[in-house]
Amino acid sequence: MSNPVVNPKWAGDLDCSVCRRKRLIAAEFSKAQVLKYRKSGGTCTITCKVCTAKEEEQRQSKSAQPKEDDGTLHLCSSCAKMLPASSFKRNQLMNKGPGKQRCMACVTAALKAEDEGLAKKVAEVSVGGASKGDKLREACKEVAKEAELVTGLKPMVL
Repeated sequence: MSNPVVNPKWAGDLDCSVCRRKRLIAAEFSKAQVLKYRKSGGTCTITCKVCTAKEEEQRQSKSAQPKEDDGTLHLCSSCAKMLPASSFKRNQLMNKGPGKQRCMACVTAALKAEDEGLAKKVAEVSVGGASKGDKLREACKEVAKEAELVTGLKPMVL
């Protein structure tokens, strides 16, 4: 009697509903797609990873295209200039609303200033008198106190 062929990738007779490839193994599909197929008893349509990647790439390239400027001007709350919609990110226009919108140049400048401020703070802390070992020891003590408050268990010294 012959032994059956054991293939760990084999999950049945799967077909892609987009490219119409047939008899694909489960590795060609995402885990969620395979679970969806199994839960439905093989009646739903599923899409292979290749087709899903193509669809995602098309969607991203479509969203990356420059948006049409309809001529409306928006006020930047940082620089107080009236600028066209193309000078703003979509998130700023849709979610922030009038009076809170900032143009891309102002957002970039604010992020740069924030990074410089953070770098300055890090430099000040590293110049401080305590050694790294002392800082770590103090941080561990603080974490142990917080953990004791949360769990009610005292820290153990190993």
